[in-house]
Amino acid sequence: MASVIVTLAKDGKDAMIHTKLKGLLAFALMSICLSACGENAVQTNKKNADATNASASKPVEACQDFKTIETQAIKGDAKSQYELAKLFEEGICVAPSRISATYWYGNAAKKDYADAKVRREAILSALEESAQKGDANAQYDLAWMYHHGYGLKFDYPKAIEWYERSAKQGQVQAQYMLGEIYSEDVRIEQDLAKAKHWFEAAAKQGNAKAQNKLSTMYYKGNGIGQDYDQARYWAEQSANQGNSQGQVLLGWLYEKGYGVEQDYAKARYWYEKSAMQGNQKAQDNLASIYYNGKGVPKDLKKAQYWSDKAMQQGDCGGREGCR
Repeated sequence: MASVIVTLAKDGKDAMIHTKLKGLLAFALMSICLSACGENAVQTNKKNADATNASASKPVEACQDFKTIETQAIKGDAKSQYELAKLFEEGICVAPSRISATYWYGNAAKKDYADAKVRREAILSALEESAQKGDANAQYDLAWMYHHGYGLKFDYPKAIEWYERSAKQGQVQAQYMLGEIYSEDVRIEQDLAKAKHWFEAAAKQGNAKAQNKLSTMYYKGNGIGQDYDQARYWAEQSANQGNSQGQVLLGWLYEKGYGVEQDYAKARYWYEKSAMQGNQKAQDNLASIYYNGKGVPKDLKKAQYWSDKAMQQGDCGGREGCR
């Protein structure tokens, strides 16, 4: 579950957006559960129901009305917040998440709901104990919570400390997050050498986002010597895993002949892969391919179609600016 949350939270670079982030995360978590649960429904628990009572609800019933519980929790209903926390703590309907369980128990605790405070403190205590004993995943969870103020009070130095302890043990998500922090976070002095180090560590473990970030660094020569061969290599690794950013960069390299022989057919292929995932840059670049007839018969209808798709998301600027 942590990896999903990370994919959603990495753009939260300022403490001022924490409230917005929490809402977005909650809705994203709702979607994850619904996709896993289908049309199953969750039985509403009584206000003081004991979450440890296995007879309180059967697993198949536990997804009943989940969407309603999630929506009401976001709106501030303490009962729903408590119930949602239990689902995350017990891994019912969704994958277990100490981060989300702590967050929702915390919200319910602020309204003095049942034993929410006790349950929150128990999770945090166990989490910190595991982290101190060297559990890399616990260290990552703790870092993420400090980083985003989600379940714990925002503390940037502690976040970096725990990310580094986790990353040094090979935790791939922590490695990726450190790459993000050292390359893009305005709250710390930029260190592209460290960013490359951690992106590369995560990329070598197969993290598609890290592979794309590393490819982009080589393509642009950010903090390292520009190297189109390396840019192409890592873009391919990322693109072949379905990462839309890696796909659009690989398409761009083929279109321009950077590190590869210029090949409009391959450029179009990768743009289409990315564009079908909703990538705005790929949609705009694909429109250009069809408009100019690069490697394909000029097709103004297709050019207009993909241009409209890109414009619906906000024009990403000139063709060069799209990459």
